[in-house]
Parts: sequence; C-alpha cells; structure tokens
Amino acid sequence: MKKFLSITLTAAGVIFLSSCSKLFDVRPEGVLLIEDALKTPEDFEKVLNSCYDVAANYYNGRIQMLNEVLSDNLAAPINNNDLNEVYLRRVNFFNGTTNGVYREPYRSIFRINFMIENFGMVEMPESRRLTFEAEGRFLRALGHFEIIKLWAQPYGYTTDNSHLGIRIQNQNTGTQLQIRSTVKEGYDAILQDLWFAKNHLPATNGNYATKYSAMAALAKVYFQMNKFDSAAFYAGQVINSGQFTLEGIDRFKLGPISEGIFITVSTQTPTLLDGRSGAFTGNYRSDNNPNPTLRASKEFYNLVAQRPNDTRLSFFEVRDEGLPTEFVAVTKFNKDAFSIPVLHLTEMMLIRAESLAELSQNLPEAINLINQIRERAFGDDSENLPATATAIEIRDAARLERRIEMFAEGDRIQDLKRRGTKGENITVRGAAWNCPGMVLQFPASDINETFLGNPEGGCN
Repeated sequence: MKKFLSITLTAAGVIFLSSCSKLFDVRPEGVLLIEDALKTPEDFEKVLNSCYDVAANYYNGRIQMLNEVLSDNLAAPINNNDLNEVYLRRVNFFNGTTNGVYREPYRSIFRINFMIENFGMVEMPESRRLTFEAEGRFLRALGHFEIIKLWAQPYGYTTDNSHLGIRIQNQNTGTQLQIRSTVKEGYDAILQDLWFAKNHLPATNGNYATKYSAMAALAKVYFQMNKFDSAAFYAGQVINSGQFTLEGIDRFKLGPISEGIFITVSTQTPTLLDGRSGAFTGNYRSDNNPNPTLRASKEFYNLVAQRPNDTRLSFFEVRDEGLPTEFVAVTKFNKDAFSIPVLHLTEMMLIRAESLAELSQNLPEAINLINQIRERAFGDDSENLPATATAIEIRDAARLERRIEMFAEGDRIQDLKRRGTKGENITVRGAAWNCPGMVLQFPASDINETFLGNPEGGCN
C-alpha cells in the first residue's frame, strides 16, 4: 500500500504532515506520495528544520508562561480568562491556550518520528543519518519533558512513579490513540533519547543542538528527578567544556548569547524582524502597554528588593505606587524581539551548585559557582557566600539565586514540585504542591475510555 504525505510551506521551509494522523493534522493544500517528497538527504533536513521551527514556536514564552502562572512569581493575570484559569488552578479541557500549547510539542514529535521511520528511503552517509536522528531525538526529549512537567504529577509523586504520565509518542501510530504511559516510562523514554543525542551529536553545530545541549538537558532532567549525582556530573561536563561564558544579567537579547547552550534564534535586519519571543513580549512587555497581562507578584518583588544593590531589580518597576491599583511591571522583556536561551550556563551552574550541596561534595566549588552569579548581579563580592558556608546554606543560596535569575523562564513551579517530592512542606499561594489543580487538563479530544484525563477539583 502506498503511503501519502501531506505537505505545506512555511517561512522555515517544508513542513510534512501525515495524512494518516488525525491527532495533529493541519489541512494541506496538496498531497504528495512520500517517495516523491523524500528524495535526498536535504529533504530530511527540511523536515528536521521544521521541527526546530515548531520548538521555537512553543519556547517563545508560551510553555514558560503556563509554568510561571502556576507559580508564586506572578500576580493574577489581567484580561486573560485562559491564563486566569491556570492561575486559579481550575483548567478544564476546553481551555484554548493550554490545549494549543499542549499540541505544539507533539507536532514536532510527529515529524521527528516520520523522519526516523523513513530513513531507509534515501541513501546517505551513516554519520549524517545519525546526526539527523540525534537532533530529532533531542527535540523529541525536550517536547516530552515539557509536556510531562505540566500535564502530570512530578517524578517522585509516588514511590515507584507508577502514576499516570502522558502519551509518549516514539513512533507514529496513525489513527490509533495511545494510552498514557506511567511517569517512570515517560522519564525513561526522555533519558534514552537524550543519551542517544549525547553520543551522536557533534560538539559544534551552528544554531542547532550539540552534544552539550544534550548534556545540559540531561542535567536538567536528572535534577528534576532529584538524582543529584547525575545532575551534578552532566552540568559539570557543560561548565568545564570551556564552550560557554556568562553573559551580563540580561541574556535575553538579539545576536550571539555566549552562555546559550541551546537557543531559539530571533534575527533582525533593517527590513525584517524574525522574532521568536512573541509570547514574552506580548504578555510581559510594559514600556508600550500600561496594562500588561503578566506582572510580578509583590511577594517576589519584595524578595528581590531586600538587597537594594541587586542590579536585577532593574527588571521590575512599581507602578501606581501607594494606590489601590499598584502593581509590579516587568521590564525584562521590553524589547521588540530577542533570542530565547532554552538551556544556558547560569542554570547549569545553579544545578551543579545545589546538587553538590545536596550531596555534601565539593562545597568550595559550589560556593564559587554561586559567588560568580552573585558578583555579576551585585558588581562586587558584598553578597558572596563565605568559604565556611555549610551545605544547607549553599543549597538555600542556590535556590534563592535560581528563583531570581530564572524568573519568567518557567522554572519556579517545577522546582517547588521537585522539592515537594523530597518531603519538604511546600505550598504555592496557599495550595499544596501536589493538589489536582497543579497539573493541567488534557484537551477533550484526547480523553476517551482508554486515555484518562487528570482529576478535577482544583486545589480547594
């Protein structure tokens, strides 16, 4: 039986969509036979580029925004009912914003599977095929990781992680809907993809994924699992590679990002702006919008303001001070566009520092990592940890700097959940870290007799 391939064009190139899948189909203008569409290695490269393009679409602030709105870093969203549902932890299966974000990683994952399943159609050097597959599996791991963090309770929620996770789509199944894997199965699949990527990606690869991207992702996944030895190891591999150096306090910018391990690139010329940061600017930007949708919570702002010589205070501005309408505007994203550092050196340094503290190992190194970040923020050593700092003091310092450094990057809520699984008494705006409303609801079209939705009930 002949296979058919739907094809459509975007600014990024050719995007391929199987006409057999009804889950994430976008109606194309034409249909071609696969054997007519995939004739050269360059055709596979176009498929892969389209996967990067989709990843840039959901890393433009959308996936980060959903995480951040669940956390205690933000005030209640203004004039956005979908985001208010997330903030109030009452998401139902008709929420258009969460449903749209949920489908984006799977679009990329579907195309990656399509590419891998059809390598046999074209002759190409083995090294090139392995690089294509490694890049695809890196993106597939990121996609699954982002979804499992938001649509399932965290790793460690049950002792054996047998609780329901998400649909792990490592092969295309046509019209057959898959059931939810367990969280253990999900994390196992994510790690397998990242190990493969680490072993087969090059050290340099332009704006695309490298072996350091895979190692940074491994550090991030292991840290979320509270596997501190592995997290510290992979973060250390990236830090000690010599490939990345700290930026100033603002790493969200156009042009090269020296600490960017994996970034989505925005470009600007005198005649064209290709911005991949629209959800950041559209929801936080406050210089051209007196009423931005997303604002910092006063609790978070007061935390930063406790140290008035912290240059990161420049990312916030108190508006209508002293009035009932007072709020804290975010100035961090007051730009037309910028590239997104999805994985970056600052995060690796904080992961390694906290992991070493949890392990009570190499404490002088952990202190040095935190102090590098503090010296950047304060311009001197006035807030440095002393050489005698204990493991607990180092851990708490890493957590504080992590919260401030990674504000709006979608990290805070997952960090709180991770800590909750370790037995810490964690509440988020008055709700338990593991209450039903802390995970998002799946779209109605996915829920059926075999694919169960998440429990409802919010966080009462």
